[in-house]
Amino acid sequence: MFVAPTRSRCPWNLQVLYRGKPIGRGTAALKPYRREVQLVLQDPTGALNPRQSVYESVAEGLRIHGVKGDEETLVEEALARSGLRPPRRFFLAYPHELSGGQRQRVVIAGRWPSSRACWSPTSPYPAWTPRSGARS
Repeated sequence: MFVAPTRSRCPWNLQVLYRGKPIGRGTAALKPYRREVQLVLQDPTGALNPRQSVYESVAEGLRIHGVKGDEETLVEEALARSGLRPPRRFFLAYPHELSGGQRQRVVIAGRWPSSRACWSPTSPYPAWTPRSGARS
């Protein structure tokens, strides 16, 4: 994603580009973009419904976006890719039963099945830290 200035009366008017094209406005124009790019909040507690199991939380995105395939397999793959292993162990768990890091991974897993873009949730810190003095 890239933010580029546009010509307008306001010098700070910006345009958001995704894959080199401006992101449209309105529900219909944003639907393809939302399928690929989704927000993952720092605090997963507010993003997870306490009444939904981990399985239901992850499967919800599949249902909303109409992702084809075996739902159980897709949920299992998403949990495994986000670092929750063995994934079936977490199917019936609820958010209050998980650690903060596990909750964050459930939120990430919920975004993965419907999104083609992948990112690594390995560290909340930048590659360079003052302690190490070097970039990884």
